[in-house]
Amino acid sequence: MLKDNLDYREKTAVDPQRLIALKSPGSAIFSKVKFFDREGRTRGWEVAFMVREESQRIPLLGRVVQVRTGLIKESDVGLIPMLIALGSGDHDIFETWLNFHAPRLDGSKNDHLETLCKQDRIVILLYGESGMERSIQMTNSGLKPTWNVMLEKVSHMTEWEMKDFDLARDTIYRRFPTVRSLWDALNHH
Repeated sequence: MLKDNLDYREKTAVDPQRLIALKSPGSAIFSKVKFFDREGRTRGWEVAFMVREESQRIPLLGRVVQVRTGLIKESDVGLIPMLIALGSGDHDIFETWLNFHAPRLDGSKNDHLETLCKQDRIVILLYGESGMERSIQMTNSGLKPTWNVMLEKVSHMTEWEMKDFDLARDTIYRRFPTVRSLWDALNHH
C-alpha cells in the first residue's frame, strides 16, 4: 500500500503530515515525498498533493479527478495556484499555491516546480481525522507542458518577498472570491 512507502524527510520547517492533520477539512498543501516501490527501491522525490477532508467524505472523492494550474502575474509577482477537483461539486475543489521564490529552510532554492516538470504522475494523498486514508494517482503528461511554460516564465521574473506574494494573492482572492471562480478562470487562462 502506498501509505507504507513514503518518506517525508524533505528539509522543511514542518512535517507535512502534521501540518495537513492540523488543517481544517477542505484544505490542501503540497510537499516533496520520496516514494518506494514494493521491493523498497526509491522512485525518487516527487511533489505530492495532500488534501485534508472529513473521513466520511473521503470515499466519495475521486470519481472525477482534475488538476488546473496557471501562472497569474500580479504586481510583478508570479502566482501559481494549483487546484485539485476530486468530484463535480464546489466543495470537491481544493486549492494550494506555489511560491516559486519561497526559500527553503536550509537556504536552498525551492525546486517544487522543477520537480513537477519532471515527474510522470500526480499523486494526491487524502487525509482524514486518523491520518492518510487513501491515495489517488493520475498521469502528469497533460500538465507537463504547462509546468514547463510556467517554469520558463517565472524563473525569469524578478524575485519577490513573501509579503509581496501574500498581497498579490489577496488581490487574486478579491478578483476570484470563490474557489469555483478561480477554477473557471484557470480553464480559460
